[in-house]
Amino acid sequence: MPEFATRFELPALPFERHSLEPEVSRAQVDLLYSHYHRRHIDALNAREPRLPGRSLASLAEHDEDEIRRSAQEAWNLVFFWHGLSGVGVAMPDGLARRIDQAFGGPGALQHRWRASIQDVSEGWSWLAVDADGKLELRHSPTGARPPKWHRCWPLP
Repeated sequence: MPEFATRFELPALPFERHSLEPEVSRAQVDLLYSHYHRRHIDALNAREPRLPGRSLASLAEHDEDEIRRSAQEAWNLVFFWHGLSGVGVAMPDGLARRIDQAFGGPGALQHRWRASIQDVSEGWSWLAVDADGKLELRHSPTGARPPKWHRCWPLP
């Protein structure tokens, strides 16, 4: 059985903080990473030693609300950071076709996403695949992992 660290650490970003500019500023990355993400890691570590040997995924199912929310949000943020890249990445042809079919293209997806988040005061937006394989936009509240959709990606 794998051993887990007794304390959680803020994971290193998989890119340089400035490399997402101009779409995402270094200041935005710093705020979300150095303050918000760290706050959830620190909240979990403050519960030590009651949480030894536990993973974020296991704590995301914890009975205590504060522990569960911090673990879920920390898990979402790790997932989010690893979905971003500081260098341009070509969209796979299969995904491009599916976005064209479901939304009318990447620009239309971005427009629909921006309109949808105007109605959501906080939380996460996800590009999800439903059980039938159809792409759709979904939302989950802050401190909640995405529901068990077939597959999903966080949208920055």
